Amino acid sequence: MRVLTSDAVQDPTRVEARVRREVALRKHTHDKMNAERKLDPDERRAKIEEKKVTEEVKGLVGAVFRFDIHDSAPL
Repeated sequence: MRVLTSDAVQDPTRVEARVRREVALRKHTHDKMNAERKLDPDERRAKIEEKKVTEEVKGLVGAVFRFDIHDSAPL
């Protein structure tokens, strides 16, 4: 809206309507592109399984620590 300052001074209602229309159009195209990229349930399951396989190939990494404190003094 800052870019349209000279027009906004002359007719702010029309400029606001134009900006709202452009924002709505961008949102619509964004949502449409997301819907096109969305995976169907079978593809989603396949992707999850593929991730599980790649994680298994990396191997499990973990560390276990055990502390036995036999000191009778309070902490």
